[in-house]
Amino acid sequence: VLMWLGVLPAAVQATMPDKLSYDMWKYMHWVSPLGYLLAIVHMLDHAAKFKTLRAITIAALNVLSLVALVVQKILIRLATPIAQVEKAELLSDSEGSHAIIELYVRGFKYAPGQWGYLSLPSASGVPHPFTIVPGSKDGQRDSEHIQLFIKVSGSFTRALATSCTTMAPKNIRLEGPYGVPPSVTSAAVDAVVFVVGGVGVTPALSLIAKAREAHASGRVRFFWSLRSPTLLKRCGPLLAPHLDESRCSVWLKRGVVPASEVASLPLGAKEGRGNLCEWMNLAHADMAAAGVKAPLLFICGEPGLAQTAKSVAAAFKGSQMAWQVHVEQFRFLPQLPLRRQKPTSGTVQATQVGSTVSPE
Repeated sequence: VLMWLGVLPAAVQATMPDKLSYDMWKYMHWVSPLGYLLAIVHMLDHAAKFKTLRAITIAALNVLSLVALVVQKILIRLATPIAQVEKAELLSDSEGSHAIIELYVRGFKYAPGQWGYLSLPSASGVPHPFTIVPGSKDGQRDSEHIQLFIKVSGSFTRALATSCTTMAPKNIRLEGPYGVPPSVTSAAVDAVVFVVGGVGVTPALSLIAKAREAHASGRVRFFWSLRSPTLLKRCGPLLAPHLDESRCSVWLKRGVVPASEVASLPLGAKEGRGNLCEWMNLAHADMAAAGVKAPLLFICGEPGLAQTAKSVAAAFKGSQMAWQVHVEQFRFLPQLPLRRQKPTSGTVQATQVGSTVSPE
């Protein structure tokens, strides 16, 4: 019964995501291991009572599994270093707040697009996952210096932002890295198209630079829809050196900046809602004319944006281009499938090759 109770929160989150916080889900999930522990006690009692080879073997295997789990947790804890907060700032505008935290984590190594579990006991007893953004030391990228771009939207992120911007917490840890990001430099990929929304830009902050190492500027394209002007102004200069502005489509919510500032927004951003379907169709036609055969579509954003991008790519079946689709998700549990949308006409074969859960 306890093991079932431990997994029931998954159903609640999938059907009513606003009713169950990440912290509460993690706390409730620990009911399942408790049920497993009690089941092992029952197995041991059964083995001691009947003394059959089968009962003893089953009990022994389960005890070994439990011991292995405990040892794994201990080793992960011992291997997770204390992180030093070098700088933290809170960016706020009419659309909300984002915390930018720069950390030094001794011995930390990661690949572009990976994420880690950040823990701060004074804010929560549960570690939270965040995408790792490259940092620098003396102007040079260094894997031990990282940044976290965090949308302040819940009790943990508010406490984290307050703690890091008002003091230097001594017990902050970063566990990881985790995740299997797409190989944007693979020989099987000859172009990369990024479609991101809001703070979903964070994986792209490292992946775009990596993609440009293997592909010409015309073969790295970027679509970004967002609401926060401060996030745009902070991330734009990090992206600009690696992007051809003519291959970018950046859309900022209308009315969040003075009209006099629109022309000077980074990455040639415009106000309003961009037409993702039209942009992807034009990008497809342009890349096909340039001889692209195997583009990678990287998606990170809210479900509606992701579904639209996948639907457009899936509608392109039958052409010379075979799309690979990689989707990053914010939600800590997979979301129930959205109602299937009617595909937009096109000419590209789509294949989903990966999906990584990276909630912010």
